[in-house]
Amino acid sequence: MKKLRKHFHKMPVDAQHKDLLKSKRVIKQGKKQKKQIEEWKKNPKAYDIRGIDTQPKELIDRRLEFVHKHVGAPKVQKRKFRWKRKDGVFEYHYNGLGTSKIPSQGRIRVDTSYQDKNDIDRIYAHELGHAYDRNIKNKKDRSGFYDFHTLGRNSKKLRNEVIKITKKINPYDEEQLLNPLLYRDGEEHIRYRKSNKEMFADWHSAFIMDKNIVKKGKSFYNIFKNQEKEYVKGLKDIDKEVTSKYVKAPKKKKKKLKTTKNKSKNANKNTNKKKKSNDLLGWF
Repeated sequence: MKKLRKHFHKMPVDAQHKDLLKSKRVIKQGKKQKKQIEEWKKNPKAYDIRGIDTQPKELIDRRLEFVHKHVGAPKVQKRKFRWKRKDGVFEYHYNGLGTSKIPSQGRIRVDTSYQDKNDIDRIYAHELGHAYDRNIKNKKDRSGFYDFHTLGRNSKKLRNEVIKITKKINPYDEEQLLNPLLYRDGEEHIRYRKSNKEMFADWHSAFIMDKNIVKKGKSFYNIFKNQEKEYVKGLKDIDKEVTSKYVKAPKKKKKKLKTTKNKSKNANKNTNKKKKSNDLLGWF
């Protein structure tokens, strides 16, 4: 790690931040380590410098905390509900009226029965996407603010890009779902997953948990970041704040100054040259 950090801290500060946020390949111990390190030196984005996991552990927690406040701080319950057909839910009153159970900004419930922390965070980010859609974008329309059938210059391409992202963050196999021997309500589930509100919530989960997946589908990502500049900037500020713990400014190379001894030697040489030239002039 010490050897890697030396090379890591020679990179520009922005490049160090990006490398810490990259979460695809990790340098591990073993026979291939030397080869990986050499590859990383040529292209720092190829691997993750810390070699432990992916991005800093506290990064996702800080991002989720920021989103929760941004969407109006809905009430959150994370516990063992032991639901059979769902992992989480965002509930709200359609007229925007608050009660003691469900406040006006809504309530998020996440089932922690069969999930690890990463899955719980992913489900939570999904439900926060529903809260964002309802509380920030459109408080009355239950179908979702973003209509993926009409967005962008090429809405079909954009919609397909978003569907690919949703399948990566929360996989489902359409062929299996359409098999009546395996599923009774497969078509209904596909329609549900491809509805505007579910597509946005899944996309939002990827946006919080793994932004590199979202960036590959540039069409909607560009629309969203241009519309929601304050929100995107807030998340970027958190990224920089967290990763700054691991980042150092590259040291500037100091120019070698001539020592006093060298200066005196050079001065003596110059005086000797002048004397020789004067002696030669005396012969003419």
